[in-house]
Amino acid sequence: MVMVYEGILLIGPIFFSILICSLIKANIFGDGSEGALHPFFVQSLVLVLTAGYFVWGWSNNRVTLPMKTLNLSVVSASGSPVTIGSALIRFSIAVPAIVTGLWLVVAILRKDSLCPQDLLSGTVLIQKVNESTS
Repeated sequence: MVMVYEGILLIGPIFFSILICSLIKANIFGDGSEGALHPFFVQSLVLVLTAGYFVWGWSNNRVTLPMKTLNLSVVSASGSPVTIGSALIRFSIAVPAIVTGLWLVVAILRKDSLCPQDLLSGTVLIQKVNESTS
């Protein structure tokens, strides 16, 4: 559920960034390409923006909006906040694991349901307990 929500939220900023880069290219170069960007540039831009969003959202006790909505948080295996380095490792492993479906296979086969990105980066996705006021 969180991955679908994250994807929906990221569509707008990613397309806006691509639009800005296209407009800049069209105005600077004016070579008649009407701002057409090379596919490798677009893929790299999407990867960098997505990495920045998730690394920032997972590190130092922060959460993304979908994670906050569903009371989820990423912490280190010891329970302390995730460092930027661990969040970057987690993202670097999560992308191929999610694309290939390996994350789901590993999570189903393991009793603790940890995904490859959590195992290799030393992180855990937890559900926070709601502190209700009575």
